[in-house]
Amino acid sequence: MHRGPHRTDSAANARTGHVRARRIAENEAATGSGDIAANIGCVVTAAHVTPEGVAQSRMAVAELARMSSGLQDIVGRFTY
Repeated sequence: MHRGPHRTDSAANARTGHVRARRIAENEAATGSGDIAANIGCVVTAAHVTPEGVAQSRMAVAELARMSSGLQDIVGRFTY
């Protein structure tokens, strides 16, 4: 019994379509995973930079407080 080329071609085309769809889905998943990893890396970097920024801000505030105190002493020397 001969089934004919049409039925076999349809099955092959369907398989090819499924394989292509699977590859596209796998590529999209891989790209998405890479994007997630990159975003996690950014969060980690920000987590390290934030405490450094806070420390630098505290140092700047302390320096401004010292400068303010010094200026108050200088201005306090002037009396009318």
